[in-house]
Amino acid sequence: MTLAGNEASPGGLKAVFRSPEQLKYEILMPDAKASDFYSNKLSLLDFSINGEKKSLTGKRTGNLLSFGEIDLNSGLNEIDYGLVFSENLLSDFKKWNKTKDVKIINQSDFQMSLGNTGFSYIDGDMIEGMYSGGIFNVSFDISTNSDVVVFVQLVQDTDPDEKNDHNRLIGAGVRDIPSSRYFSVNTMSNWQRVSFAIPQLRPITQKVRFRLITITPYQSEWIPISSNILVRNLTINRILNNPLILRSTNNASDFPGPVGEIFFDMEEDPFSFQGKIKLDKPALLIFKETYHTDWKLELTEGNNTSFISNHFLANGFSNAWFIEKPGNYKFKIIFEPQNYVVKGVIIAVSSLVGIILFAVYNVLKVNRNK
Repeated sequence: MTLAGNEASPGGLKAVFRSPEQLKYEILMPDAKASDFYSNKLSLLDFSINGEKKSLTGKRTGNLLSFGEIDLNSGLNEIDYGLVFSENLLSDFKKWNKTKDVKIINQSDFQMSLGNTGFSYIDGDMIEGMYSGGIFNVSFDISTNSDVVVFVQLVQDTDPDEKNDHNRLIGAGVRDIPSSRYFSVNTMSNWQRVSFAIPQLRPITQKVRFRLITITPYQSEWIPISSNILVRNLTINRILNNPLILRSTNNASDFPGPVGEIFFDMEEDPFSFQGKIKLDKPALLIFKETYHTDWKLELTEGNNTSFISNHFLANGFSNAWFIEKPGNYKFKIIFEPQNYVVKGVIIAVSSLVGIILFAVYNVLKVNRNK
């Protein structure tokens, strides 16, 4: 069994699996602890299997959820589940950090007043147990008597260290947090409904904290503007996006033998690995480093070099690529962000050397003309 694609989105998850022949598989979902966020703990989930709708019972086994056995045909098979929202993840507002001009009305409503500072925020407790790069939907109603800019953030435990001080929150750092959305709200007497998905969290994030910041865009010390912002029905829901894994329940004799040889490895550095691989048929290359979308596989056969796009999660944590064409390849696995850092350093050093050479040239030229 190979996984041709496992695509999460705010609309659910779709996975495409390639089966060598008609076989039985068990549907598994990793990071089962995330099921605690949902009303029925995912004990029942609606799937579409090759277009056929099925409601399957989920049973937790360790850190896996099992949804039982299914039959898959030879070739490509598509399995997906739809949009599933968790319960509201917010805790008691009374325990939250906030500026003194924030007034708590009840569990889902509060009022923010912007005076001379033109700035106000409310900062929640950490929500623990984030898994698989979660996606979250934030919804609330808002009303204001003057124009304001609203920032909504999920601060991750993997973000750079920061303090909840005035300068940090209203400075450039407000927009630097990846899991952040900001928008303008114009003066209104009626309520405006706001609902959106926060960009996906990092795969290694374990905790997040909700933060809402309001800023008066035209504030100055000479012309103070007083704003009152009412927020009600605030909810944060995790959108289910856990990947799917299939585990064969067939006898070992049902499966083909080895598909080739791999001659690994030469490690250039912690972010670059290379070797050779010989494939007799289409196969899966699994790289046992923690999964990240920025790991890239480069294959070279003769004078032809290409990157493999079929990159996905394997065994619940590893990187895997599906190589469709048999052959003898040289391969290289690269962590792309590090590659950009190295190139940046080279460019910076080259620029510095150029500046030094130019300065030396000018000094020599001046001395020669004396």
